Amino acid sequence: MTFLSVHLKIGPLEVCVRVPCPPKECSSFEKQGQQQVISIPALSSDSFIFYKSCSSSYSHQGSFWVSHCIIDEVIEVKKEKVEVTMKHHQAASNIPAEITYGGSHRCTLELIHRTLPQRRMYAALCVNLRHSSELVHAICKGEEPKREIFGSLPPDLSLEQHEFKRLNDYQEAAVKEALSNPFSLIQGPPGTGKTVTGVHIAYWFAQRNQRLTYKVLEKGKRKKEGETAYKAPPQLIYCGPSNKAVDVVTEYLMKIPSLKILRVYSDQIEQKEFPIPNKLKPARITRSEDELKMSSEKIRSVSLHHLIRSGVFPYAEELRKLEEGFAEDKARGEPISEEDVDKYCKLIGHAERWALEESGVQIILCTCATAGSPRIANSCDNIQQCIVDECGMCLEA
Repeated sequence: MTFLSVHLKIGPLEVCVRVPCPPKECSSFEKQGQQQVISIPALSSDSFIFYKSCSSSYSHQGSFWVSHCIIDEVIEVKKEKVEVTMKHHQAASNIPAEITYGGSHRCTLELIHRTLPQRRMYAALCVNLRHSSELVHAICKGEEPKREIFGSLPPDLSLEQHEFKRLNDYQEAAVKEALSNPFSLIQGPPGTGKTVTGVHIAYWFAQRNQRLTYKVLEKGKRKKEGETAYKAPPQLIYCGPSNKAVDVVTEYLMKIPSLKILRVYSDQIEQKEFPIPNKLKPARITRSEDELKMSSEKIRSVSLHHLIRSGVFPYAEELRKLEEGFAEDKARGEPISEEDVDKYCKLIGHAERWALEESGVQIILCTCATAGSPRIANSCDNIQQCIVDECGMCLEA
C-alpha cells in the first residue's frame, strides 16, 4: 500500500509522498513531466486517495521512494470527487523506473494540520505583509529604517514613584535609544534588567500616545483602505514568547495605577475557565497543563476574559445569565440549545470589541501567537508601538 502524508497549509500545500517500489511488471505512477495527478473522493473515515496510473494491487515487500510535492491545482471532477495536481518539488532520490508505468493503485491519506501559531505566522508573512508599514518592510528586508522625529524626552526616565529602582546608566541609555528611534534592539546577559527596561519604555510610549490626536471611525462603518479613522485609540502592544514571560511584565505594569492595561490570553486558556457549550475539544492537546493557566491570581483583574464578565463592563449581566442557564441545563442533564450558544459567542465578541476599542486601554499584553488572532488584528487598528520581550526566543517575532 502507498502511504501519502499531506501537510495542510494556507496557500500552496506541501505533500510528502511515500511510494513502495514494486517489481518492474507492476507500476505506481504515470510521470507527466514534473507532475503527478491524483483523484480524491470526498474525505470520510473510509475514504482513500487513488493515484491515476498506479498499479491496481500487488504484494510488495521492499523500500519506499519518498517525494515532497506542492499542490498545484484542485479541480472538482464530479460530485464528491476532486482531482489534485501536484508538482514534484524534492525527493530523496531519482524516481525509480519500476514506478513509472501505467495502472492504478489504492493508497491512504494522512492529514497533518499546521499549528495555530504556524498558520498565523504564514498569514502575517504571506497575506498581511503587503499592507504593512514602511518600517515593517525595512525591518524584514534588513534595511535602515527611515529616521523620525519623536520630540524631546523627559529629564528623568526612572519610575521611582511607582516602587521601581532607579535606572542604571545602561538601562537609561537603552530607554532613550528606544524612545528616539523607530526600531531598537536591547540585549544583555540574564539578570541585567532588560524586562524592567522594557516596562519603562512601555510607560513612556503610553504617555506619548495620550498626546496624539486621531479620528474615530464611525461605529458600524467598515474601514476603507487608506482611511485615517480608527476604531481604537493609539495603543502599544507588548508581546512575549510565553504566557509566563508576559505575566511577569503585566505584574510590573500593574504597579502603575494610572496605566490602563489589558492582558489577552489565548482561546484555550480562556475556554478552560469559561468553556463554550457544545464545542468539540481538540483531539490532541498540544500544550501542557501548566501552560494553560494564569501564573498569578492578581492578573485576573486586568485579563480580558474576566473583565468582560465584571460588573462595570457592558454585556457582563447578559453573559452571567447565559452561563448560569448553561450550568442549570447541565445539572439537569438537558441539552443546551445551539441558539443560546450562538448568542453567547456573539455577546463575547461584542464585549471583547468594546474592551479593546472603547474602554480606553493603552497597553495590550499577549503572547506573539495571540497577537496574530483575529480579535486583536481586527479591533486594535491603531497600534503605535510594539515591544517584544525575550525576542530571541520568539519564532513568531
